[in-house]
Amino acid sequence: GEEFAVVLVDADAAAAMKVLDTIRNDFSRLRHLADENEFRVTFSCGVADISEFPDAARLCDAADKALYQAKHAGRNQVALADHPSSADKTDQ
Repeated sequence: GEEFAVVLVDADAAAAMKVLDTIRNDFSRLRHLADENEFRVTFSCGVADISEFPDAARLCDAADKALYQAKHAGRNQVALADHPSSADKTDQ
């Protein structure tokens, strides 16, 4: 599948989780038709809060890890990035 980023301005992690879960749920209900075959599509999301990962590379890495947590937990869900460790914060 394809990966892309969504930036939600003025949204903390909890708000982002809610917005993306609503979009994910609505999207999973859409019916698609190809060559007379009907199907549905789902997606998983990884959410990382820029206030916890102010460095762009670490933010993307955290969101990517959360995405794979969502996929490994059964797909079609939204997962929040783990809080950075103290060592990670010191390196920033």
